[in-house]
Amino acid sequence: MVEYASFPAKAPTLPKTMQLKSFSGQWLEVQVPQSFSNGNVDLRWDQGAAMTAKAEGLWEPTASVSAEDIRHLKSRVEQFAATKQITTVLRDVSR
Repeated sequence: MVEYASFPAKAPTLPKTMQLKSFSGQWLEVQVPQSFSNGNVDLRWDQGAAMTAKAEGLWEPTASVSAEDIRHLKSRVEQFAATKQITTVLRDVSR
């Protein structure tokens, strides 16, 4: 989560404020292309999410994400390691 909130520096993939708001059920504004909307749309995420991340240095502070920010982020996630490779054929599931 820290890496998503840190890189690229000028426009992070998922900024820390957006992560904190979305994973606690708060309303936030999301920038969308003007061909779909005029500026930003309001969004509230009330479902879970799965993210993949590196195993080493996952929760290391960066220039834009402090140790305090990391404590807040950690309180909103359930972290687990999935290390087994999938060898069966994947199948389509309904939405």
